[in-house]
Amino acid sequence: LLMISGVKAVVSTQSTGTPEIISKTGILFAIDFGDKTYVFDLKDSGTISEGSGEGADVTFQMSPDVFVKVVKGEIQTTAAFMSGQMKIKGNLMEAMKLESLFKKMKTQL
Repeated sequence: LLMISGVKAVVSTQSTGTPEIISKTGILFAIDFGDKTYVFDLKDSGTISEGSGEGADVTFQMSPDVFVKVVKGEIQTTAAFMSGQMKIKGNLMEAMKLESLFKKMKTQL
């Protein structure tokens, strides 16, 4: 998924914003697209990898199209969740922290 490459640039350890992102979020979350799951480690390393998502504080289930809309700012995560376009498993309060991360992704993509 091309958008994941762009997102990696936002949270990679070479990014000047990584320490800020990690300190503000401090969670492990996953995005499950059905056929692939990407794990975002924003607790320690600031990395994104393919994986099962097991052990994630929050898992978002959505289509790649919805993810692109969220990152581009065309739909907010709360609106996607309320309309059924996105499902969230895990700690909803932690999920709310990610809204600012998605906004940061939008400004840097």
